[in-house]
Amino acid sequence: MTKLRQDFIAHLKLKGYAKATFKNYIQSMTLFANYYNKSPLLLTPQQVRDYLLYLRNVKKLAVRTINIHFYSIKSFYEHFTPEINMIGDMGRMREPKHYPIILSKSGKLYSPNYYCRIAFSSAQSNYRYFQV
Repeated sequence: MTKLRQDFIAHLKLKGYAKATFKNYIQSMTLFANYYNKSPLLLTPQQVRDYLLYLRNVKKLAVRTINIHFYSIKSFYEHFTPEINMIGDMGRMREPKHYPIILSKSGKLYSPNYYCRIAFSSAQSNYRYFQV
């Protein structure tokens, strides 16, 4: 285990992160360092941005997973290089909103985004949705 990794582990322990967060941050930083095959301290802000874009566009990770990577990188650089703003103006990715679909007594399907009626298809005996 490198001195850098030991120092980051000590930093996370002193911050009092949950066990799962601790594990995710260590794993995230390991993947980040392995992606460039060099110490994260030798990387530039553009390489940080490129890595996050790689996670989104190539690996197609979920927004929550990318946010874990973002916060682990941010925590790492805030601890080791507080004088250099490696994250810049980047922020976490916004998570898409998922609205519940609710069936009312009147037979209408309700979602905060739209209303539609339900009609039975006798041939396939399943629901078909028609937007009103």
